[in-house]
Amino acid sequence: MARNTTVVTRRNYLQRLGDSLVGTLIGLALIVASVAVVFWNEGRAVEASRGLAAGERVALSLPQPTVSPTNEGRLVHLSGPVVTSSAITDPDTGAVFPAALGVRRTVEMFQWIQTTSSQTQDKLGGTQETTTTYSYAPGWSDAPQDSSTFAEPQGHTNPAFAFRSQAYFAADARMGGFAVSQALLEQVPAETPVRPNVIPQGWVQTETGLFRGTGTAASPRIGDIRVSYRQLPSGTVMSVLGQQSGTGLALWTAPGSDYSLLTARPGSIAADAMFADQKSSEGLVTWVIRGGGYLMAIIGFLMLLGPLSALANVVPFVATLLGTVTGWIGFVLATALTAGTIAVAWLAVRPLLAIGLLVAGLGLWLAVRLVGRSGTRPLAGSISGSR
Repeated sequence: MARNTTVVTRRNYLQRLGDSLVGTLIGLALIVASVAVVFWNEGRAVEASRGLAAGERVALSLPQPTVSPTNEGRLVHLSGPVVTSSAITDPDTGAVFPAALGVRRTVEMFQWIQTTSSQTQDKLGGTQETTTTYSYAPGWSDAPQDSSTFAEPQGHTNPAFAFRSQAYFAADARMGGFAVSQALLEQVPAETPVRPNVIPQGWVQTETGLFRGTGTAASPRIGDIRVSYRQLPSGTVMSVLGQQSGTGLALWTAPGSDYSLLTARPGSIAADAMFADQKSSEGLVTWVIRGGGYLMAIIGFLMLLGPLSALANVVPFVATLLGTVTGWIGFVLATALTAGTIAVAWLAVRPLLAIGLLVAGLGLWLAVRLVGRSGTRPLAGSISGSR
């Protein structure tokens, strides 16, 4: 049954102004960090592009996953079924999974979960009033809910997690003559739901896994635990890119670069398709980091400009209007800073491309100017002739 607790907090004008001044320091730090992250990311993207291009040139696709001394130290591509003869045992529950390359365990506890909702209202004179409602309801969660931090811990006490979600991998996995390490197995998702053949002592088997507690799977009580498993079965076909090192596969580092490669994908995939997929992944990472740096810059400028709207908090309407203006200013400044940082980074790591784009942009600007001037000349002549 859900329970609610409401808390009202107030901050006066001077407190809000002081918070905004402290925020300017944090904003400056975020702006500096944004520049550093965006600049570093462009260099990282170039290293990845060059490294993958070098890998494509030298990668050797093996027709069979057979170890040959002549390939020692080379970047090799191989595909085939990965097998193991051992079983994986969950040390916490005692569940055993025979012939599994990997088992991912999800542990959930039935516990009190706190959710919050807030409403903030600005008052005339600069005071800000925040009404926060804390709701409590029991539910399943794989993340510990620390009840000691709840706004209303009394009556909502959660026990400690006995153990957490975990992944286990076979130590003797092989593809032909090659040993397949945990670093490679971790890259292939374990998607097949599985239940242990033998029910461990102290547990009850359910449709999705195991249950233990004072309640039942259908009617749990606080502190009850349920565990579900997904496995990567022995015999799964995988494709791998890595450096042959003895009878195993290790990180391959591109010559003259810091870019390293050791990757696995499910299924039988050609080397060129694996490189294309890796390029796509690296491109996505590049844009995600760019977006993160851009967001840091926006937040940084908003915090830096925060005191301007904070000064007007005595009149909520004026503060809201000024906040909107400073928000647009922060957005424009963050956009200019991020674009400028990328441009400078490209001059450092991609000088030919950067110069080419600069020349193209300058040429486009000149062309627009010339078209604009030529378009106004006949009009000016017709006006003078009519006079």
